[in-house]
Amino acid sequence: MAQPGLTNAEVLEQVRRLVGQRRVTWTRHLEEMLAERGLAKDQVIDCLRIGYFEEDPVIPNRAGDIEYKFRMRATVDGEQISVVASLIPQTRVVAITVFDPEKRN
Repeated sequence: MAQPGLTNAEVLEQVRRLVGQRRVTWTRHLEEMLAERGLAKDQVIDCLRIGYFEEDPVIPNRAGDIEYKFRMRATVDGEQISVVASLIPQTRVVAITVFDPEKRN
């Protein structure tokens, strides 16, 4: 019997709990974007900790562990940032990329 997916509220609760425990992994792409944009990992953490869903969580249609991909947005250190990330339930958050939503084409 298939288990029902997590609600947006459940995803948000797990993201905030795991981020609070510093259970975050970083993609190479994210680290490159941080350097390019002059941002710090702590700003990504803050976005994930206080932000709101700019794109609701979805489960990608692919094999492997269940994950919920989403985009969060927050004002951090006086500037808007968006973070694309995935939740691996009960395990960790994977930070994928970061960008300035005001400058996005």
